Amino acid sequence: MKTTPRGNWVQQLRLYSGLVLFTYAAFHFLNHALGLFSIGAMTIIGRTVNAVARLEALAKEKQCQLVISAEIATTAGLDIDVDGVKRESTLIRGLAEPLDILCFRHARDLPHQGNS
Repeated sequence: MKTTPRGNWVQQLRLYSGLVLFTYAAFHFLNHALGLFSIGAMTIIGRTVNAVARLEALAKEKQCQLVISAEIATTAGLDIDVDGVKRESTLIRGLAEPLDILCFRHARDLPHQGNS
């Protein structure tokens, strides 16, 4: 099966999100095993997971298959000025400042990296 550049990007995104969730779960269980029940010990990971959970809820609310932050899209080198992408700034509970987000009605509308 031939892998396209878009397929590689999607696989990497899934891998990284899985690693973030695994790390969060590992820290959570480690904290309980050591008797550390404070959330302060998981602030770095907790903030990231919180933001991801809020973006997931926004996707459902806005009836989009995918909602990502504009910062992540820019860092990934994605062309975010495409038709059909709704861009807005929204408050995310747990974050101090509003977050610029991109809403993709269909995940297949996500622009891919590299040459077409």
